[in-house]
Amino acid sequence: MADVIRAGLHMLRMKQSERNSPDELALRQEESLARLCAYASAHVPHYRKAGLRFRSMDDLALLPFSTKESLRSNPDSFLSDSFRGRPLEKISTSGSTGMPVSVFQDGRESDMKLALEYHQLTECGVRPLQRQAHHTYYRLEPRFAQKLGLFRREYLSFYDDDSVNLKKLRRMSPDVLHGYPSYLAPIALTNMQGNYGVRVAKVFSSAELLSDASRKIIASSFGCDLRDFYGSTETSWIAWQCERGSMHIHSDSIIVEIIGPDGEPLPHGKFGEVVLTPLWKRVMPFIRYRIGDRAALGGQCRCGRNTQTLLPIQGRNDDFIVLPSGKVRSPRFVDLCLRPVPEIRLYQAFQPEPGRLQLRIVPSGTLGRGAQQKIMRNLKKSLSEDMKISIEIVDDLPRGRSGKIQSVVSKVKPDFGMGGADG
Repeated sequence: MADVIRAGLHMLRMKQSERNSPDELALRQEESLARLCAYASAHVPHYRKAGLRFRSMDDLALLPFSTKESLRSNPDSFLSDSFRGRPLEKISTSGSTGMPVSVFQDGRESDMKLALEYHQLTECGVRPLQRQAHHTYYRLEPRFAQKLGLFRREYLSFYDDDSVNLKKLRRMSPDVLHGYPSYLAPIALTNMQGNYGVRVAKVFSSAELLSDASRKIIASSFGCDLRDFYGSTETSWIAWQCERGSMHIHSDSIIVEIIGPDGEPLPHGKFGEVVLTPLWKRVMPFIRYRIGDRAALGGQCRCGRNTQTLLPIQGRNDDFIVLPSGKVRSPRFVDLCLRPVPEIRLYQAFQPEPGRLQLRIVPSGTLGRGAQQKIMRNLKKSLSEDMKISIEIVDDLPRGRSGKIQSVVSKVKPDFGMGGADG
């Protein structure tokens, strides 16, 4: 019951603060960041060593950056002394470019994450008693609110064919559907081509870039109001898309900076690297966390909310894998196939031609014969059609201008206008 109350209070504060003036929001950020820096300096080894000094927002650009690499190499240094020995929840990133990164949270932070999600859902018109379907590779245990029937979740599996998931959707008849664009687009295409007739009032995409092509397919197939959410495992929800199409930052909960190649802040409208500081995290605080995505700060939206906005994210844009039949597989399938092999540090799947897939791997140590055979078995089972698969051990992988690695690169482009689709 306590989690419902806490989440409800957080939501009430969010709905009030987004109508505050920009000056009031900026003052709240400054006060929250001052408290966070003082706490991190006293209790978190990584920041105690860095020696944070913060008096006003003028000092923000002087604070040191933190990165995925520093978190991956020494995760224990980000854990607050105040929470050592306590029962904590462990969450891992998708690891879509290699070894996943793990973060920890307690029950109060879990409640805050739910409040952020519920806030953006309700702002997008979702009512607490509406049925929601989530297309994911995991299942969350229902919280107390969900046991009461609020924001209930039902699940579709990554591992099921599109036809199976569409039949489940037809039985569920949900009001809301959540998923990655690279899965939603093929399912939407199969829905149209197979005349399944599945309609969903609201669809929310997250975790990947939502391209114009995917947006058109999903919206047309399901006849839905399609909105995009932006977040990360380490920092939770960052921004959400309102009815006018603007991506609203949770300005009372997170500071978003955009920096150039020299690390200096960029003005509104200039694209650069996204740097994040969630203001509410205490178990594992992240201050000026370089997530690797690219975006630009936007202007004030006419919807009446005064929170900051983001222009379209320019993060990783992986290709689909095209099967010999013309069906497509989401790039996320590669990650799921490689996840059980801990010896992989980085990877990239390259499809040079139809029927062929080359897996480039940077191992964390030695990738033995048994591990390579396991990778082959997982890929062949997941792809479901005969493809020539090879593994190449390399020292490094090419990176894009944002510093990210494109996990799937294909020279074979899918035909979304004619061929079939397989999630």
